Amino acid sequence: MGLDSEHQPFLCNLATAELLPTMTFRLWVMAFQHPRSSIGNWKDGFASARLDQANVEAFDILGRTIVAARFGCIDVRWPYSQRLGEDEMRLLNCFRIMQRQETHKAILRLSAWLEPTGARMAFGPVYHLTESFRDAGLWFPERDIHPGLERAVGTCDWMNSTTLH
Repeated sequence: MGLDSEHQPFLCNLATAELLPTMTFRLWVMAFQHPRSSIGNWKDGFASARLDQANVEAFDILGRTIVAARFGCIDVRWPYSQRLGEDEMRLLNCFRIMQRQETHKAILRLSAWLEPTGARMAFGPVYHLTESFRDAGLWFPERDIHPGLERAVGTCDWMNSTTLH
């Protein structure tokens, strides 16, 4: 599902807490796709925010999970783009929801975004990173980046499921 350009939020409208994971995700994707790229080190933002190596590793696991488990092609923008991609918006919404301790809603969002196994795998890093962002004083605004972005999801009980996919 592509959003037309008038409905995509702009980078300049994001809060500091939103800019860190957005730019980190962009740089992470660039490093993942083009390992020899000199555009920037995706870990630098974490160092500037005084987030430790465990957070760097959690973000790397989360990025790899998103790339592997995303329904369809990943939509992350070039680092200098002013518009947000759909996956950047989804990531920010997950962090925001998790920071408000709406765990079940975050699980539903992850399940709407990623394949079932990927959603389960992404939950731990999202939880860990959200706690670290909060501890670092990075609070996500009380808003959906694009409320109509998520596809409809019924119930999701994978937290209590014993089925392996």
